[in-house]
Amino acid sequence: MRPDLEKGSLVLIDRNFAARGFLWDMHQDGIDFVVRAKHDTKVVRIRELASGDALVRVTFPWYCRHGRPALPKEWVLREIETQTPDGEPLRFFTSLLDPSIDGAEIAELYLRRWEEETAIDEIKTHLGDAATVNRPLILRSRKPQRVEQEIYGLLIAYNALRRIMVDAAASSEEQDPVCPLRLSFIAALERLREAVRDMMRLPPYRLQDRYADLLRAVARVRVPQRPGRSCPRVVRIKMSNYPLNRRRHAG
Repeated sequence: MRPDLEKGSLVLIDRNFAARGFLWDMHQDGIDFVVRAKHDTKVVRIRELASGDALVRVTFPWYCRHGRPALPKEWVLREIETQTPDGEPLRFFTSLLDPSIDGAEIAELYLRRWEEETAIDEIKTHLGDAATVNRPLILRSRKPQRVEQEIYGLLIAYNALRRIMVDAAASSEEQDPVCPLRLSFIAALERLREAVRDMMRLPPYRLQDRYADLLRAVARVRVPQRPGRSCPRVVRIKMSNYPLNRRRHAG
């Protein structure tokens, strides 16, 4: 994906991809990042910017520089420490060194990575044909080119629906504008399917009114705010080193 990233982009990266050589190459291309750091990563603190926000010096391991002598010995990054509402400690490294950018804002931005996980579920489970949570997405095509075409079709449909949700949020008649992320994707999908059936039968001069009705219907269904969502690595049956998940779902 890196060759497709434009200069000036900001990338949110999982801690399993916190390879320093990879991050250095990205930074040299003019791409900033926020990556979750492992708890045992050792750094040297240079200067504290705020509570839980400091400039640190990170050392490149010897095995990185052995294969790539051009890499520097050390690298100055910004370390941000916070925690989830459940009390789970979180630690981030970022190349955004400008102190005018609030560290809490950076941490909040990283937690929005959940939106990507939600988007994958929406495409696979709700938009895809004959898919369920525990069943893979079924594609009708069998040739690689047709499979790629079908996947692009799903992505185009997903972005078109998200565009409708943005328009619905912007056209909301409430005094305070609603964030598009607060609108229900499933409800919007069902209202769109209903609107498509109606628009196939309506004369052209009534299509604009039907679209306005669609936006109002989409804007009415909200989902609760879910800040700081987390997915701890736990299991129900203790067969690994992960903690045991003792929580039981209702029903």
